[in-house]
Amino acid sequence: MMCASASTVGVVRVTPGLAARTTVLSADVPRELVTRTDADFGLEFEVGARLVEHAEARKELDNFKALVERETSG
Repeated sequence: MMCASASTVGVVRVTPGLAARTTVLSADVPRELVTRTDADFGLEFEVGARLVEHAEARKELDNFKALVERETSG
């Protein structure tokens, strides 16, 4: 279960002197997460993620793996 609410903020230091600040804009646990990141050099971006249950994610990963194996074997 995700423990984030709107306006939760996290700071990540990439290297000494460089950092990115990510703010949770909305969180519909356990379905969706939207964040905005502001980084050095004026970089900023928003990310929206549709979250899936572990079982569904495993099924999709297995399907993708089968597809890749089929493409590389033939």
